[in-house]
Amino acid sequence: MINENCVFLLYPFCKTIKGYAQSAIYDLELNKLHSITNNMYYFIEACIGKTKKEIYYLFNESETVIVKSLITSLIDKRFVRFVDKEEYSRFLPIQNLPQQDSLLDNFVIDIDDDSDYDICKALEKISNFHLQVIQIRFLHPVNHYRFSEIIRKVYATNADSIEIVIPFVTVKSLEELYELFDKYQNITNMYIWGAEANKIDNYKQCRVNYMQSKINCSDTCGLINSDNFLCNKKFYLEAMNKNTCLAKKCAIDKNGIIKNCPYMANGFGHIDDCTVEKLQNIVMEESFTRLFSVKKDDVQTCNVCEFRYACFDCRVFISKKENLFSKPLKCNYNPYIAKWNNE
Repeated sequence: MINENCVFLLYPFCKTIKGYAQSAIYDLELNKLHSITNNMYYFIEACIGKTKKEIYYLFNESETVIVKSLITSLIDKRFVRFVDKEEYSRFLPIQNLPQQDSLLDNFVIDIDDDSDYDICKALEKISNFHLQVIQIRFLHPVNHYRFSEIIRKVYATNADSIEIVIPFVTVKSLEELYELFDKYQNITNMYIWGAEANKIDNYKQCRVNYMQSKINCSDTCGLINSDNFLCNKKFYLEAMNKNTCLAKKCAIDKNGIIKNCPYMANGFGHIDDCTVEKLQNIVMEESFTRLFSVKKDDVQTCNVCEFRYACFDCRVFISKKENLFSKPLKCNYNPYIAKWNNE
């Protein structure tokens, strides 16, 4: 029973995000996105901190049944509850994540059959950064000895997490893979391209993604669909404050050129020609970091989309090359009508 002193509370881990044609609730505890109407968004915002009596007062008497139904639905879905006024202030808002004092958070490294840069020396230079993630992408079949040697060097960088992209023909057996995951327990994701079927397996700490398609990351890079949305506290806060793809990220393309992203046209020199100090200077240059702060709220069309804090933002494939803030080229969602192109 809700007493008259109880007030309407939207759980701190539930965030209402206003879009142009519809809105969304981000459940950052259960990591789920829920689409809602804009009328529901306004209803929730109007009710926050009010007693039931105050809420009913906002609406016509003829709408009482509808209001009661809306409140019941929100409570049943565990988005809201009524709490005593004295308890209300104890429900603290979600706090921003502490900022890590690091030049870079992640590195992407491409290796192809014609790559002639010194990958081992490159990894030694990279090890001077305290990285959250290193993703190493083998764009061609590689023998087991070479593969093992490179992964050992990647592990020596002490990155928190290692992600590996590798062709199916390089994988000789599951046992071989499992031995790798047992030996290097910070390998958290493996993407195996050219597989016999699309599927996802898990082994201990590692998620293994099998993909039938051949590797052509430029086709999938920047592709936006609902399957790629992320709804969690970390990503939500990052999306509000910085670019979700390029912030504190550096790449070495298959030719050894240092870039923000392997598919960027402009580079910042060759990794073989860089000392550790020079590499550190490069990633601090304004020309390198200018993309770090381009967030969804700055991007045209994205800034009225209800999914903007759950969506990666590619600044390589954009609709207008001359406009850094134009919408992603490979987005098929129209927030002005709340529909995907195939709907």
